[in-house]
Amino acid sequence: MRKISILNLLLLFINGVLLIFLCITVILQTRNTSNKIWNKAKNSVFELTIYKDENLYGYATGFAIDNYGHMITNKHVVQVANCKLYVSIAGKSIEAKVEKVSENYDVALLFVDASFDNHLSFADIQSSVGEEIYTIGNPNGIGLCIQEGIISAPKKELIIDGESYLVIQTNLVINEGYSGGPILNKSGKVIGIISFKLRASDNILMEGMSFGYSSKEILDFLNSDM
Repeated sequence: MRKISILNLLLLFINGVLLIFLCITVILQTRNTSNKIWNKAKNSVFELTIYKDENLYGYATGFAIDNYGHMITNKHVVQVANCKLYVSIAGKSIEAKVEKVSENYDVALLFVDASFDNHLSFADIQSSVGEEIYTIGNPNGIGLCIQEGIISAPKKELIIDGESYLVIQTNLVINEGYSGGPILNKSGKVIGIISFKLRASDNILMEGMSFGYSSKEILDFLNSDM
């Protein structure tokens, strides 16, 4: 009986070591993925500063879709009355012009008189529940940073103020300034755009419940004749 007990303890110890090794490996792989995404995408994502009547109004994010000055952000970012948008590029603040806005989605196309070294590409596959995702944004104007999470629901219908919206639901924790940031998959390709957080009945913003529009809808907008 003693030999069996020692053998069982040895097996438990080995299993424990293997479990710890597996956990450390998963954590390191996640960190490596986040670092790769950041290095790949950081020069294609930009801080936006919004001024209303010449006064600072807020912050947002945009991302380059080509190397010739075109970028995507949210429609609600550009539709502030009497606003001007400025993009931070290589330490310079350049005014952005609105080229067009979507009728159906919270998406807008901007142009800045500058060239980009890199731009983001769109994924050609549909996202799935539990898929690892990343976003880069400009929270409260403190500068770009990366967040990681998962797809909670690739297609979620929400009714807001009587209007129906088909959106991507994620568990990304976002704050003011993340609006317009790309939702990226593990390959660093765009699968959507951050748009809004859900509010509870008492108007309190709910953490870990953020929503956006898919890359398909962004491409539909870009390919439209608007």
